[in-house]
Amino acid sequence: MKTIQLKHSIIAACAALALAVSSNVVRAQANNIFFGPAGSEASLSNPDGTWIHLWGGVTANILEFDTNTIPLTGDRAGSVYVQMTWAGSAGDNYNSVADNNTWFNNPAYAINGNQYTNIVMDFKYDTTSTISPSTAAHVDFALDAGYWEQYIETINSTTIDPVTSTPYFDGNWHHLAVTIPSAMGNIGSVFGPSEYTWNPSGTSGTMGYWMANVAMLARIVPLPPPTNYPPTTATSGLSEYASTEGNAFFDRQSALFTTNSGTSWLDSNAQYPVKYSFNIASFSTNAATYGAEAWLFLSPSPSAIDNAPDWNETNMVIAFIQDNTNGATLNLQYKVNEDHQQAMYNGGSETRIVAGVTNHYYYSAAPGSLPGGAIVVSIGPNEYNVTNESGNLTNVVYAKGPLGTWTIEFDSPTDGKLIAPDNITTSAFTIPPYNITYLEPNGHMNVYLGMQANVAAFINQAVVYANFAMSGVPAAFADDFTADTVLNTNAWVTGQASGPGSILITKTGPLLTWSLPDNGYTLQDSTNLVNPLGWSSPANNNPFALYHVRAQNLGGSDIPVGKTAFFRLIKRVYTQLQVLLPGEIAAPNTLTGKTGTPDVQAAYTPFNVIVNAVDVNFNVVNINNTVQISDPGDANFASLSGTDLTGTMQPLVSGTTTYSVEFTGDGSSAMTVIDQNDNTKTGTSGIVTY
Repeated sequence: MKTIQLKHSIIAACAALALAVSSNVVRAQANNIFFGPAGSEASLSNPDGTWIHLWGGVTANILEFDTNTIPLTGDRAGSVYVQMTWAGSAGDNYNSVADNNTWFNNPAYAINGNQYTNIVMDFKYDTTSTISPSTAAHVDFALDAGYWEQYIETINSTTIDPVTSTPYFDGNWHHLAVTIPSAMGNIGSVFGPSEYTWNPSGTSGTMGYWMANVAMLARIVPLPPPTNYPPTTATSGLSEYASTEGNAFFDRQSALFTTNSGTSWLDSNAQYPVKYSFNIASFSTNAATYGAEAWLFLSPSPSAIDNAPDWNETNMVIAFIQDNTNGATLNLQYKVNEDHQQAMYNGGSETRIVAGVTNHYYYSAAPGSLPGGAIVVSIGPNEYNVTNESGNLTNVVYAKGPLGTWTIEFDSPTDGKLIAPDNITTSAFTIPPYNITYLEPNGHMNVYLGMQANVAAFINQAVVYANFAMSGVPAAFADDFTADTVLNTNAWVTGQASGPGSILITKTGPLLTWSLPDNGYTLQDSTNLVNPLGWSSPANNNPFALYHVRAQNLGGSDIPVGKTAFFRLIKRVYTQLQVLLPGEIAAPNTLTGKTGTPDVQAAYTPFNVIVNAVDVNFNVVNINNTVQISDPGDANFASLSGTDLTGTMQPLVSGTTTYSVEFTGDGSSAMTVIDQNDNTKTGTSGIVTY
């Protein structure tokens, strides 16, 4: 077990942090892919996969679904039938199957064939085939690499099924497993299994066969345990992490205020000044992250709860902060009558064609500088140039950076100012009166508090908000995120982002991160590295997903008491079953795994017996096997219904199950449980008296 000793001054007394993980485990690198037909699928095109004839020069080719030829297992509706006919000349035939949600030869949907061990299927040769010479009967199995086969294996009339010791071409159903060599080249980008047959000149007659339940089986490979990264310090507040990458540089992470009535400065009952303010407690000031945004979106008359309301909505007001060498800048912009566009914000240009009329928009004029907001000039039949106003209302620069409270204040429906964290630096703005009607909420306005990475260096970093407040509106509201233990879901909803959407309340303390995959691993802490039973899981053990990593924030009571804290990731290994009687309480990491003594039970009175799948230290392991309970030789051992309970089986759910037991007479005994999926895993209860 690799241990990393780390020192980090992230709590009052300098904490020594060690992260450890258990040894390598064996896991599938990919998932099995089922191409079908399987189950009740009764055509060449099914949710699992679609069979296609890609090319071939035989005289006649048949690729069809046959409802009269049913494999022994799996697909009970029929099978895929392939038949080829040669008329004396050379010819070939090539068919393939791909996931029905993909398209052949599209790189976006390619499969890495090296991650799979076998192509498997049920196969049956058509003994009415008339192919001549008989030695010409054969099928090549391959992986399709874009209308071209990457050959793997051939079966013919002399190939023997190793399971049944009979020929594959004997007219019976066989389970065929084609091995994909582990070092095979040119299969890093394939689309599915394929089958191909070519015969030279002089071949005549037909050759046919059926296929069903086609799949690719994932290769099982040893994967290393998660890699631990040095801890950093989390900041108390609402943390919104940039947790997606690629095009998701521009993914918006946001918390949406659940009330959209009475939230607008244009509400008829608003009392000016109306203020929207938020305090930023943490925001990277690294030059590499310049371009990242913290923002507030005001979406009047929203058509939906949006991932990208600034783009999708027709009318919007946006206020966003970016850091730069001069400090931080709060920008205020808006757009009107611009669905799924955003050229108006910054004074850009765009072309829109509506009902055959082409408009070229140039948002080059200052806000409020044009009568009515636009000048339209005809430049040809049904084509116009429109000089319009920019939506870039104003900005305020704060030399000390992005931290602190920023305010957008409306002193009237059209006028207001931006206020920097020093509460002194301000910048006035005016929204042209003729555009205000577009921004009226008609009773509804969505308020989004969020962030956007924009640059790769900000991925897995967060904007942390200490608080948010709205005042002067009917739905006036304030939230001190630093006082919250979890996000108030009565006030906020998350999940608008297309990525993991890691938006949560964090507390000042260690932020531990580790690589993925981490299935089955659990975070533990201890104050004593040499005590094997001194490890326990943090009370608030709620890790969250970031890009390629998982993170866990530990703050307050989650940090072990004392000057030294150790942390580790551990994968529980299922070793035994534990039986807990009434009066006994589970006590993981102790010598017996439980405390207390069994209560005396009364005959004909039901009581509960808990069965847990546990590791060597009696920690519950997430196993869903079936267990069987019995009481050797005691006729008084019964279920709640009064029938004999010996041999009764129940499934474990997340590693635990509860039996309801009663006894039909007096005595004493111990109960035994055994795992029906792995009979090496057993457990015995203490003595219960009744």
